[in-house]
Amino acid sequence: MLTIDNLTCTHKSDLVLKGLNLSLAKGEIGAIMGNNGVGKSTLLQAIAGFISIDQGSICFDGNILSTANWLQEPAKRSVGMVFQEMALFPHLSAEQNLIFGLQGLPTATKKERLQEISQLLHSNHLLDKYPYELSGGEQQRIAIGRTLATAKPLMLFDEPFAKLDVSLKRELSFSVREYLQQRNITAIFVSHDKTEAINMCDKLGTLEKGNLSTWQDKRELAVDMMDLLP
Repeated sequence: MLTIDNLTCTHKSDLVLKGLNLSLAKGEIGAIMGNNGVGKSTLLQAIAGFISIDQGSICFDGNILSTANWLQEPAKRSVGMVFQEMALFPHLSAEQNLIFGLQGLPTATKKERLQEISQLLHSNHLLDKYPYELSGGEQQRIAIGRTLATAKPLMLFDEPFAKLDVSLKRELSFSVREYLQQRNITAIFVSHDKTEAINMCDKLGTLEKGNLSTWQDKRELAVDMMDLLP
């Protein structure tokens, strides 16, 4: 479903990704770990179409999204993304933010999605509030929900649970994984938290020196990590 072949990408004149290869089947969730500055966010931005690539290709569902000579516009890609910075619209309520990506859908569908997502993220009590009235963790929940509500076939998550407390982080990681699985959505999840990444993923990789040093099914992980599996 998602195939990244020999991806090379620069960011602010620095070579960040170097010949990276990655593949996910339809409905698989991949998690990528790595230190700050190794290119995790750059990879997501390249998949979403926010930055161009220098070499290689990105394909999804049989369609070419990016090559060195071709860049499909982000709005034309069937990709949803949760940004690390959350990027909520300050003039819209939490409810309006949640349904922002659902323009053109029937009112009944919007209400159904809103109810489903707000329950999933325990945010029913936040719907009438504006971003400035929300804590960082509450804003992050709304940002996650806004992307989930679109039900795009490919979703990208850049440190989506970073501002949540430990208990809520664990609960939501399982809830979001279940939501993605039920809809057969392909996803990539970036995190510094090994436990969080393993709980979310089907495949796990570590990004080092511009490439994936590992990319494997989580059930094939070393024995010393098995106690972290859900």
